[in-house]
Amino acid sequence: MIGEGIYEKGFEKGRLSAGLKHTQAFSDNTYAGNLEYKTNMKQADTYLYSEFQGKWNRLNYTVGIGVSRSWLKQEGEEGYHSWGFLMITCSEWLTAFPEGIENEYVVCPVIFPAGSLNVM
Repeated sequence: MIGEGIYEKGFEKGRLSAGLKHTQAFSDNTYAGNLEYKTNMKQADTYLYSEFQGKWNRLNYTVGIGVSRSWLKQEGEEGYHSWGFLMITCSEWLTAFPEGIENEYVVCPVIFPAGSLNVM
């Protein structure tokens, strides 16, 4: 199962975006052969983000932050939780030369992992 929602709002100085994506999976399998083995597994992944895109003079920029969570549990085992945090920046500088020739300098993406936490 997959669910996703995105929100965007335009402002005079830029555009704000936010979103949430969630996936959920269930598995119940039986393996047969010389021995029979049954597994029951549950898994979920969630990602939440917010981003602002704006322009200042000839500079286009993007700043964002995101949080992710992963969860996995198999019958008979402890399972795990994992959290991740991201900060994202991106910039683009436009310069104009005579005769209408444009040049752009792009620094994108620069991703800084802000940290993660694993819980058993």
